[in-house]
Amino acid sequence: FNSSLNPAARNTYVAFWLTGQGYVNAPPPDGIQPTGPPFPSPVLPVSVSLGGVQLPAANVVFDGLVYSGEVQINVLIPANAPTGGAVPLVVTIGGASSRADATVAIQ
Repeated sequence: FNSSLNPAARNTYVAFWLTGQGYVNAPPPDGIQPTGPPFPSPVLPVSVSLGGVQLPAANVVFDGLVYSGEVQINVLIPANAPTGGAVPLVVTIGGASSRADATVAIQ
């Protein structure tokens, strides 16, 4: 797991999970877990920023509903990403952004 003692290196991938993604493109029926691949993905655009810098869209390599109400996002940490034990990580879907106190450790 990612932590200040186990930071992710630049040019590697990290995965994280969130809720509150809004509508997805292929919603599963009520009470049924999504199956895939492909997994349903948010209808609204997904972006991720690290340390206040928005990642290129190509760095968001996966965003899909892997459990009912839970989206997994995989990102490629760019070579020029800020480093530190608690780099702010913000996800924006449409016009709604995640909490400002989520962090990721990057070396």
